[in-house]
Amino acid sequence: MRVFWQARLPALAVACYAAAFALACVAFVRQPGYVPARGIVRAVRESANRATLDVESFGQGFLVMSVTPHKYWRVAVDGRPVPAVVTNIAYQGIVVTPGKHRVVMEYRNELVQIGMLISALLILLLLGVVVFHRPRVDYPHLEAYEESIHVIASDDGVHLEP
Repeated sequence: MRVFWQARLPALAVACYAAAFALACVAFVRQPGYVPARGIVRAVRESANRATLDVESFGQGFLVMSVTPHKYWRVAVDGRPVPAVVTNIAYQGIVVTPGKHRVVMEYRNELVQIGMLISALLILLLLGVVVFHRPRVDYPHLEAYEESIHVIASDDGVHLEP
């Protein structure tokens, strides 16, 4: 994930700077224009479904994160949810107030969690059936017996029983 700070926000076009390299680029957003302040990304920690950024803004800034916008992404600044702004069609951005902040982006799909819960319950049910199921077949006790059988073969190969 690459993180950019916006430098100027006139209407839809915005020049932005990378946290460490001062890399200039253009970002397009649908938001009222203002001149965002500079900022610094102090730390970035990522996992499969979560990114945590420690940022410092020297005024009201705009943070652009190279993460595809999706309805299951949740963005919070200092623990408070904030709306993500679609930036450059394929990224997300947020407005950052002056000061030091912790920005947390988390991907949470409740449907996946419900599916995992249902799967876990069914696995436990199947394990319970395997462990606790006892066959309930009741065979009557029969005495073994012997019966003599006489088999005689005829001349044409047919077996006869007298």
